[in-house]
Amino acid sequence: MVRFKGSPPSILLGFFTSNIPNSTITRVIADFKLGAWHQYDPMVELSLDQDRFIGFSPQQIREQLDAEGIRESFVLLDAETTLSRSVWWVGRYLDEEMPSTDADHWRPLCVVNVSSDERILLKARMRTTEAPLFYVNDDIANQSIFDVLDSIYPFDPHGPQEPYSVCDWEHDPPPPPPAFVVATPDEYEISSAAEHTRNFSLDGGAPKEVVRLKEDVARENNLRSEWTFMGKAPGSEEGFPEGILEFSQPWAIRN
Repeated sequence: MVRFKGSPPSILLGFFTSNIPNSTITRVIADFKLGAWHQYDPMVELSLDQDRFIGFSPQQIREQLDAEGIRESFVLLDAETTLSRSVWWVGRYLDEEMPSTDADHWRPLCVVNVSSDERILLKARMRTTEAPLFYVNDDIANQSIFDVLDSIYPFDPHGPQEPYSVCDWEHDPPPPPPAFVVATPDEYEISSAAEHTRNFSLDGGAPKEVVRLKEDVARENNLRSEWTFMGKAPGSEEGFPEGILEFSQPWAIRN
């Protein structure tokens, strides 16, 4: 039986700063799951706390969480969430994210409505569907909150923002990342035919062999059978029998 190899999803904390309808909460959860590719192999899940920070400002919440040793970014749900299906993404302070020389240059050019001695909390309004992928990209340093703020010039830390949105998740969502599978010899097939190997490139040219799941096995696991690089064989110390291979396969898109 094919095993899916992956890590447990990370947890993104979400807090309410005002009371919002149950229908909005349901929509937030559904939108987040959509953006997290929840029906495939989600890399992040949303944990909501409805009561703790009602009436608090983002700065007050950041300070309280910092005092508890929670330094990760989080999202906030407020009255605007119902209207625009968006949340606040709250990161860290400008002086923690930039060297002081860069921050001193960026602040007067890009920031408005702040006093000269005010610490600037970096936060951005974004569609709820965008939050999961932004979380992943931010975590691996593929993207940062400055990439979002670049689209909202000038940045007013105390004012409203148009929600950041990149993808049309409802009508044209991006494909999910491939699944990493661990398969037995009776579940995969190997080819050394040039018509299959020539589409791949290694340092020394095309690989000698490529692998894919058998068509029926892929269908049973909601995957597409496509040739890919030969994966590594998990070590015997992991409890896998001889001949097991680990490799990636794309998901069959669910409608």
